[in-house]
Amino acid sequence: RTGEARAILKELRARPASSPTVVSEAWLLGALGEIDDAFDVLARAEEEHQGLLCYTGLPGFDSLRSEPRFAALMGRLELSPA
Repeated sequence: RTGEARAILKELRARPASSPTVVSEAWLLGALGEIDDAFDVLARAEEEHQGLLCYTGLPGFDSLRSEPRFAALMGRLELSPA
């Protein structure tokens, strides 16, 4: 359902620049294989102290889990990488 995922991503990216980062955008980017973009979103969310980062342990983020950047993020958030 790549087409649907890209349509949702387009909607997320159309929000005003001043809008808070949406952590689910990183989930979607990871699922689409856009790993670097997913980590860019997670970095912005971390800078903004987004509470939804606590959900990065969910299976939707499995596509990012093998990256050392993910383990580093989990460490900074003091969350389990599993």
